[in-house]
Amino acid sequence: MKKKLLFFLAPALLLSLVGCGGKKPSSSAASGTSPTSSTNPPTSSVVSPTSKVSPTTTPVTPPSYTIPTDLAEMHEAVAKAQKTDYVGFVAKIVGVQQYSGNTNVNLYLQNGKYGYRVNNVPSSLGLKVGDVVEVYGRGAAKDYVAINYTTDNLGKITAYSGQVTADPLTWASSILMSESSGAAVTGAGTVTAVDKAAVTVAIGSDSVTLSWLTNTVGGAEVATKMTGVSIGQEVTFSGAFFDGKDTNKVSILQADGITLGEVHKQAWAGTLTHLQVGEITGQVNSGNTLALSGTSKYVAADVNGRYTAGHVVGAKVTKHASLPDLKSVTAKVTLPALEDAGQPTITELTNDQLVEKKILVEDGLEFYFNVGDPYKGKAIIVELNWASYVETQTITIAFAADVVFEAAAELLKGTASLQTAGLNSVVEGENITVGSLASPETIPWVTGKGNLLTIKVDAPANYVADQTTVLVYKNSEAQGEAAAWSTLNPTSDAVLLELVPGKATDTFVIEIVWKTDVIAQHINVSLVEGTLLEANPDAPATTDLNLSVDTAFSGVASGTKKTELPTGDENITVVASGGTNTGKYYPGSGDTSGTWRIYQGESGKVTVTAKNGKTIVSVTITYLSQNTGIITYNSENKESGVKIDVNAATAEFGVGNTGSATNGQARIQSILIVYA
Repeated sequence: MKKKLLFFLAPALLLSLVGCGGKKPSSSAASGTSPTSSTNPPTSSVVSPTSKVSPTTTPVTPPSYTIPTDLAEMHEAVAKAQKTDYVGFVAKIVGVQQYSGNTNVNLYLQNGKYGYRVNNVPSSLGLKVGDVVEVYGRGAAKDYVAINYTTDNLGKITAYSGQVTADPLTWASSILMSESSGAAVTGAGTVTAVDKAAVTVAIGSDSVTLSWLTNTVGGAEVATKMTGVSIGQEVTFSGAFFDGKDTNKVSILQADGITLGEVHKQAWAGTLTHLQVGEITGQVNSGNTLALSGTSKYVAADVNGRYTAGHVVGAKVTKHASLPDLKSVTAKVTLPALEDAGQPTITELTNDQLVEKKILVEDGLEFYFNVGDPYKGKAIIVELNWASYVETQTITIAFAADVVFEAAAELLKGTASLQTAGLNSVVEGENITVGSLASPETIPWVTGKGNLLTIKVDAPANYVADQTTVLVYKNSEAQGEAAAWSTLNPTSDAVLLELVPGKATDTFVIEIVWKTDVIAQHINVSLVEGTLLEANPDAPATTDLNLSVDTAFSGVASGTKKTELPTGDENITVVASGGTNTGKYYPGSGDTSGTWRIYQGESGKVTVTAKNGKTIVSVTITYLSQNTGIITYNSENKESGVKIDVNAATAEFGVGNTGSATNGQARIQSILIVYA
């Protein structure tokens, strides 16, 4: 049975639908209540703005619109209505949302399992959760069922005297956004991921994202309440199923929509493997024990400074796939007592210290220990605290009682010195520091070579020239293959090595083996902080092109897809490519700049191209990370604000992830392009 309402049209309807063209609901009635059939407009109080009709207005045929008695048909009529159609529905208010500094509110409504939303309603109307209303307006097919309440045309939100059933839906992935967007949703589960304004909650084998808007009154309170929420924490929630895009997202409107419970630590143990050094045999037993046996050979020092020359054992623990990052991991290392009356040596390492000592790597932790005869039959214990919500993992590195530590190999050492004229240096053992702390010094530019440092190494007395090899490492990367003595500018019993730093933070290690079967000598070369590099006098002039997303997209509506960032420079183009959402622009608010968004899940990319024979020297991208997304270049992660050297005509930047998520975003705020 259908209810038909007639009333005279003023200039136009106040409410315009911006709702959904989703899946057609079932024709059978869902749990809920439809309005009583009637041929007259409702007589209950109208809470809509006053409309003015001119006395000279010629009467016109009033529009008629129908509210079906079947709930599925009612929802379908609103969802499928065109802009010229007049539609209405009956529902109970299940949520009220107010943006900070705005006197209007958004209403979330529900009838049975069907959800609706009315935007921009004056709070002066006094509508609240639990009120049942009839809503009338024009239709429009969109992603979800919502009506915009405006003040320049006639429309109605009318109090409805009948009863409407709007029981909260218990969260399940089978809930359809096309039917229930706007309806109340409840559930309980365990937090598995934490983002800036959202948490992911596991409910059995299913999961849901709970999000909140920090620029709303209720959302700001939710954000405050969720400060410090932890993975593994139990959560009970109630909110509204509404997003317009995602089918597994519930919006939390008020702080009382979240109840935080107990934190359960996760059993996310890392995977232990043996790092082979010095040929000693290692076997991983029972997951957390590395058993060492056989013979350990004497080895040279590590070029990265992680261990010195001698007998060395190594172990790696790769983080569990569910652990989002390594920003909280700490470790406690217990070395055994090496004398009968001695005590174990305990060292606690903070996250910063793990980074400083180069133990922390991209996917876990790598430990190296200098050992020897006193370790026979004993063990090194490493306790790993991955995060506050993860159980402590204990690693045991056990030495068999019959491990053999071979005698130390011969170590020959030459004497190194700086030969570049006009530069000071300090030599301390195997370390050469170039420059002066008193005042910055400049490394000269040599045509055809670059900023050149010349290091002389005098050979030890018993070296063998035709057995000597030299390998140079720059920032821990080997520069080609080991070179023979005869190819390295030999002068009597000395060799001249040329090092070319590209920046003042570059470091070098010179590895020299003076004859067969001896331990390599390592000479470390670094620059004093503040040391300058003379510019190439023949280099072409460069241009700095600083692009602000807000400036480039001034006046562009929120959510508009823009595949190209205007540069205003005929020599440079910046283009976004990917899926439906990649390239969308969203204005900022307050002190936060607007963003041009690139999505990992859509294989989103930004391509910078130089034209007219120009070359891109470097690119610096300033962006906000969402869902642990990070900009990538040539498969390397690039943090926001870091200069990326390009020196090519084109550069392509993607989105990777510092955690295990696959839905990361890079929300770009500005791009600095230097080209020549």
